[in-house]
Amino acid sequence: MGKGIYLYGMMSTQRVEGINAIIKKYINSQSSLVDFFQGIQSFLHNQATKAEYRDWIESLPHINILTSASQQIFLHIIKELKKYFTSELYFIQKVQLDVSLEYNATLFLPEEYNSIVDA
Repeated sequence: MGKGIYLYGMMSTQRVEGINAIIKKYINSQSSLVDFFQGIQSFLHNQATKAEYRDWIESLPHINILTSASQQIFLHIIKELKKYFTSELYFIQKVQLDVSLEYNATLFLPEEYNSIVDA
């Protein structure tokens, strides 16, 4: 529970810092009020898109084995991702590596298997 509270605080801090960066970028003599509001609107749209992506990832069925498996299989790739990506981009790519190992399997009884092979 403490972890969730910390992460939510971190997300809202990042959001405020992002908006502050936009304000700093557009508050000058060359920028119009329209440019400023379009910058804010674009930032908020990007934040909403990222939130939808995180919600989608969280809705996927996850098995903890996937994380360790992807770390074993993609060890060198993960090290490179950590070196060059921000934590947010790293998280997105790491989840994609984890998801790449997921699959849906259906158990067939022996008599069902034989009928599929014979067909």
